[in-house]
Amino acid sequence: MADYYIRLMRLYREPLREVEQFIVLLKRPSVSTTIQEEYRTGRMVHRYRVVRLWEKDPVPLLQRPALLPLAALARTDSAEALLERVAERIGSIEEPGLRANTLGYAKILAGLRFSEAIIDALLREELMRESVIYQRILREGEQRGREEGREEGRAQEARNIVLRQLVRRIGTLEASEREQVEGLSVDQLERLGEALLDFNGPESLSQWLSER
Repeated sequence: MADYYIRLMRLYREPLREVEQFIVLLKRPSVSTTIQEEYRTGRMVHRYRVVRLWEKDPVPLLQRPALLPLAALARTDSAEALLERVAERIGSIEEPGLRANTLGYAKILAGLRFSEAIIDALLREELMRESVIYQRILREGEQRGREEGREEGRAQEARNIVLRQLVRRIGTLEASEREQVEGLSVDQLERLGEALLDFNGPESLSQWLSER
């Protein structure tokens, strides 16, 4: 924070402007957490403002589309009623792209306060599908799924190869040993594939598994 403050002062020193920094807390921390509003080191003291969103009036946030996602986390006596107001305000945004993107951000932040069922009920899925944010999340999820699928395929192939080599080397495996081998990671399977070349019998596998 202090570093950013100095950079901003250098950037806007002509004419000299006051720089005020804020930290926005989205979710109430645990009781044991101490929220600091200044940083001290040696003789330097740097102060900043802490905005506790759960203490803020939601009305100003509801009046600006860019702040609507934050409004769902503001002060309220009825969280669900507040989320309904957020949904209504988002639904009134005329520009489809802005409406969909605002809804996408709102749904993400609402997860800090509401259950998935409530979010799905009040923030409609059909509008989410228009959001570029939502589409990006889907693409990233699909990419991770493909990568995980490739990794799992690689691991299964390694298991099959090592199991075949073990059977040829030491004979049929005990069910418990087979289960342990199938639970090994790819790196462990590679090490076992090298080690089994020196196995003399079933006891060699038992010893290797106990020492891994």
